[in-house]
Amino acid sequence: MSAQAPTRIDLTAPVNYRILRTVLLSKEPFLQRDVARAAKAQPTQVGRIVRWLEAHQHATRRKEDGRYEVISPSSLVVALLPYQRTMSGSIVGTVKVRGKMDQIAQMLVKEGATLCLESALAVYSEYFRADRVAVYHPNPEALLSKLAPNEGGLLPVGVYEADIPLDGDVEKPDSKSRLRRTTPFRTLIDLICDNRAYAAKDLFLSLWGVRFG
Repeated sequence: MSAQAPTRIDLTAPVNYRILRTVLLSKEPFLQRDVARAAKAQPTQVGRIVRWLEAHQHATRRKEDGRYEVISPSSLVVALLPYQRTMSGSIVGTVKVRGKMDQIAQMLVKEGATLCLESALAVYSEYFRADRVAVYHPNPEALLSKLAPNEGGLLPVGVYEADIPLDGDVEKPDSKSRLRRTTPFRTLIDLICDNRAYAAKDLFLSLWGVRFG
């Protein structure tokens, strides 16, 4: 007898999130053992997530080879994640500082910050332009203190604490940008959880080939 599917899954728990990320970014139908290896999770944990996805018609198992595939990754994240997580619960503080956006962003990254939300989106999108700097930092209060000498300007800086660990979600400097920022997937997830999925059209297209909105 197969195990019963759980009625609810916390998709923001670190291990569940890693499993979900692996599944949603899989370019081909997947086996549970491969997901467990890639997500550094126990097979039982993967099985629990997959059963839940099947029970709620987010995934299906192919009869010919036993592999699974997610039916609509974009619909799944938009429909579920905002009800389990909000970025407003992770922001530690916002300050308005003097200086140009690029210069402030560079300074923050040198202090150990990772660009996120619209600051990361601006790197990946051809049309989007951010009107503030948003970052994750392992010690948000310390970063806000370092910004104090620059206060009194017009540029908002939002400092967030990562409620979901950033392991596997950080893009290193490359040809797109020299600044550390969240990956396209994490950027999209964060925007969805900030009620701004509409701004991430380029990310939906690049990740899953779908036009959102």
